[in-house]
Amino acid sequence: MVKNPNLSEEELVGRSIKAINTLLNKYQLRECFHKDDKCSSKIIEAHSIQRNRVLKNISDDGHIMMFQMITNNKEAKWKPEERGLNKATVFSGFCVYHDREIFKPIDLYDYEEDNEEQEFLFAYRALAKEHHIKLSITKAYENILKWTKQKNYEQLKKHYFIKKKQDLDLLHIQIPQFEHTLKELKAASRCLNNAQDALNNNLISKKYNNIITKTIALKNIYPIACSSCISLEKGFDGILINDLTNLKINLKYTFLTIFPQDEQKNLITNLLLKHVENFAISPSLWDSMTKENKDFICKVFSSNIYFWERDLKEI
Repeated sequence: MVKNPNLSEEELVGRSIKAINTLLNKYQLRECFHKDDKCSSKIIEAHSIQRNRVLKNISDDGHIMMFQMITNNKEAKWKPEERGLNKATVFSGFCVYHDREIFKPIDLYDYEEDNEEQEFLFAYRALAKEHHIKLSITKAYENILKWTKQKNYEQLKKHYFIKKKQDLDLLHIQIPQFEHTLKELKAASRCLNNAQDALNNNLISKKYNNIITKTIALKNIYPIACSSCISLEKGFDGILINDLTNLKINLKYTFLTIFPQDEQKNLITNLLLKHVENFAISPSLWDSMTKENKDFICKVFSSNIYFWERDLKEI
């Protein structure tokens, strides 16, 4: 990131994240992940984590907690904020028909260990969410690069990338960084498109055993839920999983799904705070924590949003 003597690194990152979020809201992908002749015309705000069977069970008065970006004039920080169940974890990635029909085995029934269809669908939904966000971000960066090269002051100001015309020079210097980020995003999108084709073909042919599932059953019920698709560079043992410097390879994905249904808590905590954006916790659980623990969790989450750590070292 190009340094600006008048802005802190946190402010530069915060301003960029705020700008990208406004672009995502405008250019968010709206298409069904399972496109076929049965698609209904309406794309809906589908829940990536089940509303009634999961989120409702960890909610208080119809609300759960999710990390949200809090901005001011100088920086952007991340902290858990309440969100209503109707809006929590939604994305415009399925039509009405496929969201209703595909996920019946996990939306209507409790999870049964070794049920390959259910395990496949948890991974399928996580991939759909990741596919949706990556393609949306790619479109956002394409616009950032286009407007910066064109020195389109009006669009850049409108989307919070600059405040004054003199900020254009700094932004223009960052073109190589934008081009590199876009190159990485397009490589990730290519991998996700390949995975989309593979999982859709498996879904049609009912080949559910092409995904390896490991189940960890915790001794107690924890009011936390998660659905995420992660491309880890290394595992906890330090062994290489993906060479993230090679943009031509197909990535191997880890699908993480957590839900309360009536001890490896450190492992799960590390994955959540270091690699997952799409997770929810109970307001009661958050309120029960000490201020010290709350501040520490926000610090770890925020640092990995800004400066992503690939090492799954102990938190």
